[in-house]
Amino acid sequence: MSKGETEARGGDLSGQPDWQRLVGYIFVLLNHLQRQSDNRLQAQFDDTHLPEVRPVRLATPPCASYADFQTRLTRIRETGVSATPSGKPEIDDLTFLRWSKDFLSAVAAPATVESISITREYMRARAERGATGGKLSTLRHAPRKPRPTAATSGSGTLGTGWLGS
Repeated sequence: MSKGETEARGGDLSGQPDWQRLVGYIFVLLNHLQRQSDNRLQAQFDDTHLPEVRPVRLATPPCASYADFQTRLTRIRETGVSATPSGKPEIDDLTFLRWSKDFLSAVAAPATVESISITREYMRARAERGATGGKLSTLRHAPRKPRPTAATSGSGTLGTGWLGS
């Protein structure tokens, strides 16, 4: 599995450096929010809505521009972190990543990195097992009792026998 697939699936990032773990969490949240149809993420940035429209801010983004946010995340993901402060506000990359994770967590709430990852893993497993005809669960349902019919109730009508008594 590639680094990007591990991050997108929210795989085990515990053995990675802090910045790589943050990037993994950020991209799980980012991918989740980008799949939503309510533009919740874009509404948080000044450059992605009309000036006269003031959407409710769920959290303060680490930069005013959505394009700058995406560009900086991509650069950090591809080249690693830099201790040199940059951007507006002028902060180092590790601070930017921590702020980004907190920001995306607030916007994605009530979903969390863990709930998103578990749901995606379940969907992946279900798709794999569905394709091979395997069972997802070993739970067995209790056999259903046949419902009485007019023929089995003896009176020609259902009476109260259908209530399950």
